[in-house]
Amino acid sequence: MAQAPQDTSTYAKSLTSLHAIFQNFSLTVDELIEDTANHRICMWLSARADTAAGKYINEYVWLLDFDESGKKIVRTKEYSDSLMARDFFPKLKEAMEKQRTKKAAGEIQTNGR
Repeated sequence: MAQAPQDTSTYAKSLTSLHAIFQNFSLTVDELIEDTANHRICMWLSARADTAAGKYINEYVWLLDFDESGKKIVRTKEYSDSLMARDFFPKLKEAMEKQRTKKAAGEIQTNGR
């Protein structure tokens, strides 16, 4: 599930596109470990959202490395429950395709009147 590095603008666009898919998204920090000497934090997070395929519930671990000032993130690593993602995202894709098909059928009926 490796992804190429993204600049801030690209990452913001990808997050914005997910907003329409994941309604009521919440991210809770369950645990936070700070390593001030190495300018690093580690967070264990719980995510929840409503989707066309039902509830999305996942867990993440984020490692964030900061510059010497502690104000800029210079490296990130993200770990998620890949088994959950493997099972959930095909169901989400199928549910979204069904929604698109229903919407297209409704538009055809509306335009055909």
